[in-house]
Amino acid sequence: MSDSVISEGINVLAFGMGTVFIFLILLVLTTQLMTFFINAFFFSKEGIPDLESLESQTNVDPDIVQAIKKGIDLHNKATSR
Repeated sequence: MSDSVISEGINVLAFGMGTVFIFLILLVLTTQLMTFFINAFFFSKEGIPDLESLESQTNVDPDIVQAIKKGIDLHNKATSR
């Protein structure tokens, strides 16, 4: 009796793990397919401006830019420890 219960438990375990594995594979494939369709049909490359054109259009004081860069550097040094 004990052997059949153990083998039945192993069968249920294998079936459950297989089901979860197949579900996760289908989930990953579906999200990759959805990403492909969204990028192919809803985003156009012409609508995204270049970084150089954005930098030339900004009216930010250079002192503010320098302060932001210094703050980012300080933050990166503090979090890298």
